[in-house]
Amino acid sequence: ACLVGCNKAANDIPAVESVSISNKSALQADWYEGGADRVVELTFSPNDVSAENTEVKVVSNRPHIISVGADGRTLKAESAGTATITAVADDKQDSVLVTVKPVLKEVTITNKAELTSLWVQGDGERTVEVSLKPDAFTVENTGISVSSSNTGVIAVDGMKLSSLSLGTATITVTAGEYSDTAIIEVIALEN
Repeated sequence: ACLVGCNKAANDIPAVESVSISNKSALQADWYEGGADRVVELTFSPNDVSAENTEVKVVSNRPHIISVGADGRTLKAESAGTATITAVADDKQDSVLVTVKPVLKEVTITNKAELTSLWVQGDGERTVEVSLKPDAFTVENTGISVSSSNTGVIAVDGMKLSSLSLGTATITVTAGEYSDTAIIEVIALEN
């Protein structure tokens, strides 16, 4: 006979009828590479089954995208992509598809040689061309700004540059926290 305060034997724990990932919406919310870790929350049926008295395993089918920490519940966004996170208790399981979005890592002016070549005052427009990394980022889907350090020498309209007067200006392309520059000199046409 069990007296008050004695522990139930392991075989007194009821069988797992179901395991559910209870915070799927939170796990599926926008998540970016290197973002804050997330924790898988679980519920069980019947109610007297818990993570403390039942062996539960949380796994990622793509650990290079989302890894599961040593605690078996913490998820880490390793790289961009999609992974299925599955919780398994006995022969019951529940899964959620989680996406990690890429983060911008670089912006580069790809036509610096053309932009910095001999430019005579009033000699047409030049267009700034850029590449972004990773490739998921494009000029169309990324906020890119182009600025001139001296708008009296070189004016900027979107990605287009116009030479207005003699002098030098630094053109800066910015995307997120990244930038690249090109120093351009505008000269006079010699007779």
